[in-house]
Parts: sequence; C-alpha cells; structure tokens
Amino acid sequence: AVYEYLGKPAAAFLDFLAGFLFNSYGLAIIIVTLLPRVFMLPSSLKMTRDTMISQARMKVAQPEINEIQEEINASKDPAERARLQQELMGVYKKYNINMLGGLSGCLPLLLQMPVISSSAIQNSTFLGIQLGQRSTLIVILVVAVSILQSWLMQKQMPSTPGNEKAGQTSQVMFWMNPILFGWMTWTTDAGLGLYFLAGAVFMIGQQLYTNHVV
Repeated sequence: AVYEYLGKPAAAFLDFLAGFLFNSYGLAIIIVTLLPRVFMLPSSLKMTRDTMISQARMKVAQPEINEIQEEINASKDPAERARLQQELMGVYKKYNINMLGGLSGCLPLLLQMPVISSSAIQNSTFLGIQLGQRSTLIVILVVAVSILQSWLMQKQMPSTPGNEKAGQTSQVMFWMNPILFGWMTWTTDAGLGLYFLAGAVFMIGQQLYTNHVV
C-alpha cells in the first residue's frame, strides 16, 4: 500500500524531473530533497525559534528544577513524591516551558523523507558517481557535513555550566546524526546518500540563518 500511494508517484515524479533535466537523476534527487524543505521552511524556523526560547527558559529554571528533583530522589514517601512532582510541573508552567515542543518536528521529518524507488537510478551516474552503487566519497561527505551541522546546532544551544547530565546528552546528540547517516549511506546506494547529503547541506544553510538571525 505504501509503495502504491507513495513509491509509484515518487518514482514517476523522479523520472519526469530527470527527463526534464537532461536525464540527470542526480539533479532530480537533489530537487526532490530540497522542495519539501523549502516548502516547510517557515514552520521549521518557527519550531526552531520556539525550541530556542524553551531552552533559554529552561536554563533560567534549572536551579529550581534541580532542587525539586533532588528532593524527589531523596524522598521515600509516595505522597510526598507526588506532591513534589506537582511542584515540578508548576515550575514548568511558571516559566512557560513546553516539554512536548520537540515532538512537533516528527511529522515534518517524516514528510521530508522521499521514496527514491525509480529503477532507472540504478544505472545512472552523477558527477562520475554511480548512483546505484555504494560510494565512499558520498559517505565521507555525508559524515563531514553532518558533523558540521551538529556543531552549528550546538552553537545555538544555551550553555549549562555545572550540568554534567546536559553535557553528556549534548555529546550524544552531537555524534548521533553523523553516525546514523554515515551508517545508512555506507549500507545503501549512492542515490540515497546523495539525498542525505543535499538535505544536510540545506540544513547547514538553515542553521546558519537560525544562529545569526532567528
């Protein structure tokens, strides 16, 4: 069912674009990658701005949150722990921190995933790279660009001195995308790797705009 409703239309659209672009499936993949991102750019920037505001509020509220969490961990009384949990929720409400804000980004990420299913890609080349085969060059570029993107994302986050747990989480998040996309690119054809690469380059441009303007 997924292939019928998504795979076939995506393949037909890729074939149409490639034919329009002198039979270049590489350019067709790049356009299919960028179109939904450009379309959803306003909502993505709003989501990023809301996340940055929430992070800044969290930094201000962190001392109160840490104090209550320490009391929760130290208490053995279920009733007292429940009262402290309510008090913690009150702190989040006081500073208007949305704990579920990040979930709004899940749907856009799913909608941006194209179904690159055209069989013609298997026999196509782009800048000398065989799109139907694994490309070490594409893997290296995807990892390098993903590391740059992660670094730019970390620059926008408010620093949390003395918060060891936040620092560890930040390090995990830093390496998650490069490792994940690098592995997926290594285990698939260069056509999908080109999709990851084009998307990451676009996200770097968006991140630069976010860091310096938003």
